[in-house]
Amino acid sequence: MAPSEEHQKYIASAFEPLMEYQKQITSAFEPFMEYQKKLHKTLDKLSALSNEMPKNTRNAISLLAEKGWFVYFDLQTISAQKLMEITTEISNQKFTDDMLMESLEGRFEEIKESITAEFPKRKPIIIQALKAHTRGDYYLSIPVLLAQTDGICYEKTEKYLFRGEKPSTATCVNEKIAGDALMEAILLPLAEKTSINMNEKDRKENTNFDPNILNRHMILHGESLDYGTKENSFKALSLLYYVSQALSENT
Repeated sequence: MAPSEEHQKYIASAFEPLMEYQKQITSAFEPFMEYQKKLHKTLDKLSALSNEMPKNTRNAISLLAEKGWFVYFDLQTISAQKLMEITTEISNQKFTDDMLMESLEGRFEEIKESITAEFPKRKPIIIQALKAHTRGDYYLSIPVLLAQTDGICYEKTEKYLFRGEKPSTATCVNEKIAGDALMEAILLPLAEKTSINMNEKDRKENTNFDPNILNRHMILHGESLDYGTKENSFKALSLLYYVSQALSENT
């Protein structure tokens, strides 16, 4: 027999407090559920960022190196978001040689102090090279900066950057990164051959090689006679600073 209308009202009325309590619980949990949704969205974004960052950084580092510029990103001092922003701009080629020179010029004293503090025995040589750079004697500053870069590589790894089919430092880098995709991207110039460390054979085989890009072999072997520019001197400085940071005891 179906319950009477009065019986139904009684049952409904008996459940009213329970239904009200359920509404209160649901209402109380709404902010938490909203927060959880936002958290999931944030974690999804971070996951995507984490997966994309090594590729993005590698593209940026490779593009800069092919143009003769070298930048070391210290992961202890730069946020993931900032790194992504910078490398995205570089990958999209939203930078110019003038912008990079201006950046190095603004940090000139800081860079000088950093390199000479890390390698005090090389300080007299580096100081003289940087004085030549400041005077505009770029034909003098560039060979010395390149030579000191190679010397620092050997001092730290017993391997030379400018030798062999690929940089001799490649083995040391592969041991250092131990499967870290982001560090592998940042240390790419120490593991792969770029325009600056191509020898005569490499240059002949590489149809994309630009003879106007800074090349250590052409300079130190007397092939290049017009390398003495402010831009090239800053590029040589960027490489020296990059190597000193990448091979620092603190990295």
